[in-house]
Amino acid sequence: MTPMHCPNCNTEVKGIQQFCINCGTNLFPSKQTTTSKSSDTFIMIFLGYLLFNEIISFAIRKFVPNWYEAPAQYGFILLSIIGGATIFLLAAAIKDKQKKTFAFVIAGVHMLYILYMNIDWLMTGF
Repeated sequence: MTPMHCPNCNTEVKGIQQFCINCGTNLFPSKQTTTSKSSDTFIMIFLGYLLFNEIISFAIRKFVPNWYEAPAQYGFILLSIIGGATIFLLAAAIKDKQKKTFAFVIAGVHMLYILYMNIDWLMTGF
């Protein structure tokens, strides 16, 4: 078996070592990436939805007379609920488990708020 050498100082490495005994170079660096394809996909879906939501909301308010009355009201509420749900995509894109849990809690509270506001709007009127 050919002996392994440190890529930094060329010292021979004996046995299985994580670091070079001569210069301290990590001999087995982890291959961590700061982003992944799934994270990028979730974020792009979220951003695309935000743009779509704003365009549709603008169109409803601008071109639908009495948009705050049914049936346009229900379309507006649906957009709001879907928008609240897309925040879960951002939470799913977080790699750190503790931060991801916290992000899901925040997304859940936000979603409950959106549901409450829309139910309140339906019950009491605009």
